[in-house]
Amino acid sequence: MTVDTVDEELLKCVQNKNVVTDVSVLAPQNELTPKEGESSPVPVMVGEDEEELSPVDITLGVDEGEGSSYPVHPDLDVSRGAFGRAQMGDPMLINAREQVTVVSGVPQAPDAEKRFPHFAVNNDLFYRVSEIRGEIVEQLLVPQPYQRMVLDLAHNDALGGHLGAEKTEARITDRFYWPGIGAAVKRYCSSCPVCQLTAPAPHYRNPLVPLPIIEVPFERIAMDIVGPLEKSARGHRYILVVLDYATRYPEAVPLRNPTSKAIARELFFMFSRTGLPREILTDQGTPFMSRVMADVCKLFQIKQLRTSVYHPQTDGLVERFNKTLKMMLKRVVQRDGRDWDHLLPALLFAIREVPQASTGFSPFELVYGRRPRGLLDLVKETWESESSPHKSLIEHISQMRERISKVMPLVQEHLQKAQEAQKRVYNRSAKLRQFQVGDRVAVLIPTVESRFLAKWQGPYEVVEKVGEVNYRVHQPGKRKPYQIYHINLLKPWRDREVSAMVGVGIESDGVDAVHIAATLSKPQTQEVKEFLQRNKGMFSGLPGHASGIQNMIL
Repeated sequence: MTVDTVDEELLKCVQNKNVVTDVSVLAPQNELTPKEGESSPVPVMVGEDEEELSPVDITLGVDEGEGSSYPVHPDLDVSRGAFGRAQMGDPMLINAREQVTVVSGVPQAPDAEKRFPHFAVNNDLFYRVSEIRGEIVEQLLVPQPYQRMVLDLAHNDALGGHLGAEKTEARITDRFYWPGIGAAVKRYCSSCPVCQLTAPAPHYRNPLVPLPIIEVPFERIAMDIVGPLEKSARGHRYILVVLDYATRYPEAVPLRNPTSKAIARELFFMFSRTGLPREILTDQGTPFMSRVMADVCKLFQIKQLRTSVYHPQTDGLVERFNKTLKMMLKRVVQRDGRDWDHLLPALLFAIREVPQASTGFSPFELVYGRRPRGLLDLVKETWESESSPHKSLIEHISQMRERISKVMPLVQEHLQKAQEAQKRVYNRSAKLRQFQVGDRVAVLIPTVESRFLAKWQGPYEVVEKVGEVNYRVHQPGKRKPYQIYHINLLKPWRDREVSAMVGVGIESDGVDAVHIAATLSKPQTQEVKEFLQRNKGMFSGLPGHASGIQNMIL
């Protein structure tokens, strides 16, 4: 019999609904006879007149709190006799005793002790004998009431180290075993409150939801602040970045301080050249959330769009531009870095002059309807020694309008293709996730105090779905008790099971799930079915025990 066969047989025994109470067939009588001074290992169901067992306090001197205090079951008797009785009475293990092949070191079948894993009885305790890392290990089989205690000791606090499921399982299986231990450890570790709040941020990726394509230049603009940077000779430390969504035309203005008044003043200057936008997309930075900005937008009837907190990817266009601009500054500034504000106009021209991958045209060309005359044009004109033919103003305007009318459909087509390509690449590793109102979640909130502090906070409750990928979350005790977060910053909160851990969850839809032996005759089978129907309220798929008596079903 192979390892897999034995495990499958054990699980099959566990999942079988038949009740076996005559334990005399499980081991030789002399192995089940209690020794002097010991309790009988025969299954004993506790009645009302049973002597109450005294609890054993195994507190380890740790802080009180969920997932970090002991005892888990203060009324649990951890004595050897009580443990042995629990082993014999556990319905998860009692059928499996039929698989015992070694009793007190004596094989009950040829070569039984050489096949791994196998089950053995030593000193009236039930073991699974397995080979782990080349060493023979006797794994004490743990009955259901004691499984939670083992899990707590193996995982929690400094002695457990809050290690992952794989290492926690390895720590336990060096000493203990029960059917379904792998699933039990995974459930336990995944529902550990401490681990959920301190786990590293996973790379959650919900499928990309592109923003609508804007056809009119400067109808929607994105705005952000870059800095603080090296203080320039003129006292500038920040850059106000404004980017047009339709043409990708950038503006970058150096600022001494990113106050709302300074930003509003620069916006007035820009609006005088481009006209008033309909929408402004920003993050939730303090200058953009100020009363001044709200008044400016109200005055000019501009709709304020904001990214969800801690998720700048919503405004990915301006974030990518910021990255490009900072890289360009790094490559062209002088050694002391104090001339960067003088270089901004030249860098902006360089960006505006070249075609963008998403539109297929340069931002300058889309705004002004012509190609910019740059240094390369001067070189070309010098080499060709010919000047451009003179055009009248009317001819220039006519040609510009004609060119724009031809270019804009191509721009929309390029933008559409660029969005589809970006979405296709992004969604390769994306997975659609959704939350429902009432779901409990943990929220990833950056912290700068210490890298050892928990970055996940919670659990909090989802109270509303806002759009396709944002959720409003209730955070009691916070300055802003209701906050909107992108789904990539949320993960499901797993509550720790209140009841004792069950090694293998056995679900039952009623008496229909009860297995009736095929050896019964038709009248006997019908009689059993009628009995089950009359008493279906007494049956459950979960293991337990009778409160006062022990029933024997033959």
